[in-house]
Amino acid sequence: MERDLEQAQPCHFDAMLRMSKVVEPTSEVKEQLGIPEPTKGSRVLYILVSRKLQPITKLHGRRFFDVWKQCILCTWSVISTLPFAESHIPGHFNLWQGGVYHRDVSAPNMMWYEKDGILMGVLNDYDLSSLASAQGPERTGTVPFMALDLLTPKGQGGEIKHLYRHDLESFIWVLVWVCLRYRDGKLLTFKRPFDDWATKDAVTVGEKKVSFLINFFSLKPKDLDPLMWSLVAHCLQVLNEESFRRRRLLYNLDRAAESGEEISASDEEASESDEQTSESGEETSESGQETSESDEETSEPGMEISTKATTAADIELADDVVLRTFRKTRPWIELTKLVKRYNKKIKKSNKKNKTSL
Repeated sequence: MERDLEQAQPCHFDAMLRMSKVVEPTSEVKEQLGIPEPTKGSRVLYILVSRKLQPITKLHGRRFFDVWKQCILCTWSVISTLPFAESHIPGHFNLWQGGVYHRDVSAPNMMWYEKDGILMGVLNDYDLSSLASAQGPERTGTVPFMALDLLTPKGQGGEIKHLYRHDLESFIWVLVWVCLRYRDGKLLTFKRPFDDWATKDAVTVGEKKVSFLINFFSLKPKDLDPLMWSLVAHCLQVLNEESFRRRRLLYNLDRAAESGEEISASDEEASESDEQTSESGEETSESGQETSESDEETSEPGMEISTKATTAADIELADDVVLRTFRKTRPWIELTKLVKRYNKKIKKSNKKNKTSL
């Protein structure tokens, strides 16, 4: 089955020029190749053709942050015939809320192109995403960027449900990967960390990433832009704090099941959460490049971090709360302001040039 697809307007998802669907499911291909459990999974192969995009690894500093953030937040439009597509499709976060799960956020899937001096971030490979109503048991993801929960024997066995925070954590690992392995858009040739993350098995990589999270300051590059390092450090610390919060609540839940004690986090943890929620008072709103979405990095009523749980399900934060824990960090806010000011100058210059013609 082949179709020509209409061109979309410049946006955060590049228009597909052609699409071809392989009728036979991948399970039949696996069976012919003699792969164990060939019927496990529900993938269908699509061949997609679009314009050439640039890899995010070519960017650094403010420009890298701009595209990286767009892939997480921004809205794009596309005219597509994929089963889940509509004329206007929101970005990763809103797609997840709508039941379309990417589940393979990685550096190779984060790309960009330039339109009138403005960078447009593109999160690629949605053709391998899944619907909330039709998730197969197979585990998708690119090992160096997968969330820690999924790099465990249970995670690799499909026993752990893939959540929004797992995709968001993958965005953070992309940030770490690019900032520590590339300089000025070029791959480092020596003293380059994480090479073994791309070659070891998933569980081993998970163990190495846990060790890195504990000791990440020991790998602080001397030649990395201080604001970008600050973003890396803040995001990794959020991952650490959130992991501790979940473990603490699981411990309290288990303790309560045995003794009937009240399930709550420590007063210290609760006060830390209150401090984090109040830190965002000085943040400003950002108007999107192709959308009127308000991008305020401020705390809102009902956004508090959970410090109590009565069931295991209560341990997980709402998706928007998880996202906001990163968006309210100081370097995220400062870089957002830099991007906004730069893009405003570009748009003003473009408007002036058009007027003079």
